[in-house]
Amino acid sequence: MSTNIPGQIFNDPALMPFYLPGTPRYVQALQFFLAHTDEYEVFHPWYLRFLESLQLKQYFLEIGIGDGNSLTKDTDQHFQSGIAIEKNVSLLPTICQNCPNTRVIGKPFEQVSDQEIRALLADNNPDFQANDDGEAIFDLIQLVHFLYYLQEADWKALFRRLAKQVRIGGAIFAALQDETSDYFSLYHQFTPHTYNLRKTGEWFQAEFDDWQVTSEVLPGKVTGHSLETAQQIAEFMLCYLPFNPLPQRDKITQWIKDTIWQADSGLYVANNPQRAIVCRRMR
Repeated sequence: MSTNIPGQIFNDPALMPFYLPGTPRYVQALQFFLAHTDEYEVFHPWYLRFLESLQLKQYFLEIGIGDGNSLTKDTDQHFQSGIAIEKNVSLLPTICQNCPNTRVIGKPFEQVSDQEIRALLADNNPDFQANDDGEAIFDLIQLVHFLYYLQEADWKALFRRLAKQVRIGGAIFAALQDETSDYFSLYHQFTPHTYNLRKTGEWFQAEFDDWQVTSEVLPGKVTGHSLETAQQIAEFMLCYLPFNPLPQRDKITQWIKDTIWQADSGLYVANNPQRAIVCRRMR
């Protein structure tokens, strides 16, 4: 994501505030969003079935783990050991508490080498035998709401890098808000920089003929009891994409009133389904 945002606009009340990823302000806004969505409740039973479908559960890797207090808690319980990468170092103590079998690297993924990942895995697992840098070692690599923070043009290189590290029978799991989400219509009003995980899954299947890719949409919604709540969530959602200049707040307000206001219930309800793709290495 681009962070080339002019400093003076942070104090302009007419413009949307920018929540810089990894800052305390961003984490607070994320927690506010999570308190108003049914995302975890919908995803959780699906994810448990996915974990049960994996042939082996020895080592996993997750990029962009947040505080670890969601799906990763289940991953940590099902796997022998894991490596998590999270650039927000203030979250590391919480991750360690939520995921005791997981070792954490506290810096951006693009600054982490494969050798560093392997060294940490070996340090935590005396029986770790993969000494060859070209050898696949993970039974699961997951990217849960992480890809927003990369330009879509960089996704293919990332998936190619990760695919080399998945063992036969293992999988890459990725999840994002689907392109049918109401927030996608909001993105299109202000920026051409959108993303499409479904198309990435189609590309992956064409690129790797020894893998099997499945794609599924899970329903979801975000509910606000006031216009102020709906506004704060919508502005946070827009921070996933690069903006310069930032959008006018009154235009976001108008979108909220036109798109997600439900007069019969007195609630602001955004349709926000999640797209999950699972890329399984078959041979």
